[in-house]
Amino acid sequence: MLNKIINRPISPHLTVYSPEVASVFSIWHRITGVVLSLSLVTALVLSKNFVWLNFNPLFISIVNLGLNLVPWLVNFVLASLYLFLYHMLNGSRHITWDLGFSLKISNINFTAWLIMLALVFSLVLYFLNS
Repeated sequence: MLNKIINRPISPHLTVYSPEVASVFSIWHRITGVVLSLSLVTALVLSKNFVWLNFNPLFISIVNLGLNLVPWLVNFVLASLYLFLYHMLNGSRHITWDLGFSLKISNINFTAWLIMLALVFSLVLYFLNS
């Protein structure tokens, strides 16, 4: 009640600190982990029901109407692979920290930008090959 009267935030920890490279990468690492888990569950559910969809009249009528679901599926798979690449690269960075390597701030920032460079490079390679 006193915090409300004085007009100060209850938990100022998010507003006091400015976002740093390591904290942003850590947050995105957690987000990609959740998204990849959800996409894996979605893929498993869809693959389980795929046999049922082949014989479903609604699915057959959607296919006959010409609604092409393949581009959506390709984009979903590519986005999942890109998220997996980020999660894997950043996870290997976290493992090196757990082993006690690259714990200086300069190394932390360097490896973060190295991950970003690898992600951009992989995206450029994909679009050059397609």
